[in-house]
Amino acid sequence: MSATLLPWLDDSALSRLANFGVSDRSMWDKRYEPNCPSEFYRGYATLLMRIGDQFHANANLTVLGQLVDAFGTDIRALPAGELRKGASLALANVAGYAEEGTVQQISATLNVEVVCVARCFVHNQAKGI
Repeated sequence: MSATLLPWLDDSALSRLANFGVSDRSMWDKRYEPNCPSEFYRGYATLLMRIGDQFHANANLTVLGQLVDAFGTDIRALPAGELRKGASLALANVAGYAEEGTVQQISATLNVEVVCVARCFVHNQAKGI
């Protein structure tokens, strides 16, 4: 299983994602932190996009487990910082979804979560954080 986290999503990609879909208030309440650096959210959203793209192309729980392992290796090779922290938290969440959810639940959650996290990025970037 190949996992390539980089390149990070750029500002315009995150802005487009933030304006896609319907906002889920309960997810926002769980994901948004007013003082969290926007680069943390960039790392988080990038991991969700990369793993989501591959999972949607071959949606089964075995593949998701393989993706979690492969992206875990990729993340551990990154230098310390907010981008890595965000990607690491996203990966931990996805690993939890793989243990508890169905393919349909995981797919829906990834779609909603990436929009939410992109909105968190845009919001905090506008605040200069």
